[in-house]
Amino acid sequence: MINYFQKRKLMLLAQKKHFLPEINEYLLANQKFDDKQKISETRFVVFDTETTGLDSQKDQIIAISGISVQNFDVFLADSFETLINQNSSGTTESICVHELFVSDLLKGNTEPQAIIDFLKFIKNAVLVAQHASFDISMLNYALKKHWEIALLNQHIDTVFLAKKINMWQGNNFVLQNNYSLDKLCEKYEILIPKRHTASGDSLATALLFVKMLGIAEKKGVQMVTELLE
Repeated sequence: MINYFQKRKLMLLAQKKHFLPEINEYLLANQKFDDKQKISETRFVVFDTETTGLDSQKDQIIAISGISVQNFDVFLADSFETLINQNSSGTTESICVHELFVSDLLKGNTEPQAIIDFLKFIKNAVLVAQHASFDISMLNYALKKHWEIALLNQHIDTVFLAKKINMWQGNNFVLQNNYSLDKLCEKYEILIPKRHTASGDSLATALLFVKMLGIAEKKGVQMVTELLE
């Protein structure tokens, strides 16, 4: 997560360096996070990426999807999805997971345009993802490559939140593999449409997140900061 000093450095950089207007708007929108922000008044964006592999320094993003969650509900009308035109869709093993081929990616945007469109969509929302650190590291690598910036949004990892809920419920020890998206959706009786696609996984994670927010609300949790790591 970007700290205050790193964020301040990016703001100063934005003043000296010519960025695209969309990049400047994103940086300005994320200058400050309200630590008194209520969950019920916050726009969350649950997102997922599909990639050519699991190495953020070598692999590439080939698809991004995001769905808005506001006031304990999923807003399908406020959603985002894009393919990215890359010269590879990954190894045979990766393709077997995401089922995207280079011919599919030809329909997509360039990487810079896809990233800009995603920043315009998320604005200053709190980001939510399953194993969020991976998706964020992939996006940050692309952002650094093109503009020498990083994501500034606060973020929530649904795995961390699931563990926190278990703690609130008095379940102090749960096996690690019970925190996979499949296992969590099974636990909360959520049907996963189009598993291992960016849109399918982001929708499943959004539905999961809403279920967990409901549990948190019953425990008296009201502030976004109470959900953060």
